[in-house]
Amino acid sequence: MRAVFSFALIACLGGAELACSGSSSSAPSASDVNLVIGGLSTAFPGSSCTREFPGTRGVTGTTLFLTFTFSAPQGNLTGGRVQLLQTYNAGDADTHTFAIPSEFLTMSGTTSGTIRVGACPRYNDATVSMETLTLFDAAGHSSNGLTVSLTKPAGAL
Repeated sequence: MRAVFSFALIACLGGAELACSGSSSSAPSASDVNLVIGGLSTAFPGSSCTREFPGTRGVTGTTLFLTFTFSAPQGNLTGGRVQLLQTYNAGDADTHTFAIPSEFLTMSGTTSGTIRVGACPRYNDATVSMETLTLFDAAGHSSNGLTVSLTKPAGAL
């Protein structure tokens, strides 16, 4: 009898909490809120843009599209945001936030799909930028981060 009780206790501690506790919780599990992003691609379409961010508002930059896939099991991205950290090899860094929805962001899908943000980097004397994206849902949960290193395209500002 003692050996059987020990085995049951180990099974409960090993992950079968619902069967052992006899109750369930209405709170979402980690897998229900787990935002995941991947498949980052970038494109410089060859056009200039006007920076809209404080500190550099009105300055001309180079249009950059960053596109990635997402999985958001709760589907609550409206009211969330995409955060972009741009770090340049000349020592400058910018953090930009794109609201969902916004004029600088397009999205397909609700619980999974793609998101494209239109950034406007200004390289100045830098030759390389590191672009790091993170997705946040409306409740403030964050995804993993994606980072890509980009070489300043010919003619970029």
